[in-house]
Amino acid sequence: MTGLLRNCGFEVSALRNYGYAEHPEPSFMFSWVERGTDALIASDRLGESGAKALKVEAERRVEAGQWYAQISYASVISRKLD
Repeated sequence: MTGLLRNCGFEVSALRNYGYAEHPEPSFMFSWVERGTDALIASDRLGESGAKALKVEAERRVEAGQWYAQISYASVISRKLD
């Protein structure tokens, strides 16, 4: 990421990574499964049966105590060079 910013004329002073995980109880990430599959259906990228399978599997993992979701974030502090 810092290389891309430098190529665009930025001076990078700090890069940080952050992570968030849910296990074994779902929180807001579980809603991404439902909303995401609905959005994929609406955009014709996923059929009804595939969406149902994803939702059923997410529910199964919650009920079995096997829910795990993780996302990484990054932040960069930089300034544009003249």
